[in-house]
Amino acid sequence: MESKGYPWPASALTALEMRILFDLKEETGIPITRLLCEAVLELKTYDQEYIDRLNNKRKASEG
Repeated sequence: MESKGYPWPASALTALEMRILFDLKEETGIPITRLLCEAVLELKTYDQEYIDRLNNKRKASEG
């Protein structure tokens, strides 16, 4: 699969979000990169109402 040239996602995460990922890694033994992959796949299959809220939040932040 071709890379889209995005920066490493962790650079956009807060300290709390990274702490959550680290704690999940410690609890499950799953690498953070795999946890991020799983999160993306889970979000893709999440209900449309949640996706709509994310889109509305993004649009509101764009002004």
